[in-house]
Amino acid sequence: MHYLATGSSDRQVIVWDVNTGNQARNFQTVVGAVRCLKFNRAGTHLFAGNDLGQIAVFDLVHNLPIDVVSTSQSRAIWSMDISWDDGILAIGTETGTIELYNHNKLLQNAGKQLQDLVRAAASLKEGGDLDIKEEPSSALMKCYYTKAN
Repeated sequence: MHYLATGSSDRQVIVWDVNTGNQARNFQTVVGAVRCLKFNRAGTHLFAGNDLGQIAVFDLVHNLPIDVVSTSQSRAIWSMDISWDDGILAIGTETGTIELYNHNKLLQNAGKQLQDLVRAAASLKEGGDLDIKEEPSSALMKCYYTKAN
C-alpha cells in the first residue's frame, strides 16, 4: 500500500490510501497545529511536528497514537526527515535549530510522556494540581544552532 499523510491547524492527521483515494486512518492529535509530517522508512510509524515544539508519534500497524515527545523547543517544528536506515529523526525549527533524535530510542520510550499526561489529567480531575514536567526527550542526540531568519 502507498500512503500520504496530511495535517492541519485543527490538530487532525489523516493518512490517505493513494491507490483508492480513501482515508486509511484519522488521528486527532493531543498537540497543537500540525506543521510537518514524516513516515519512517519502514512505514510503521508516522511523526507529526507541531507549533508547540512537540512531536506526536503514531503507530500505523496498530492504528494508535503512542506518544507526544517534548523537544528542546517551545516554538514550531517546521520540517522533519529520517535517515535512510531509520536511525535518526531530524527536525528543523522556527528558531533556526536542527535537532537529531535517535529514532529507535524515541520508539522505545513511546508512551511514557503520554502516560504522564494522562496521570496529570486524572490528578486534575480529582481536584489536584496539573503538574506536567516537560523535559526534552532522552532520545535527543545533537542540537545545531543556525542563524534564524
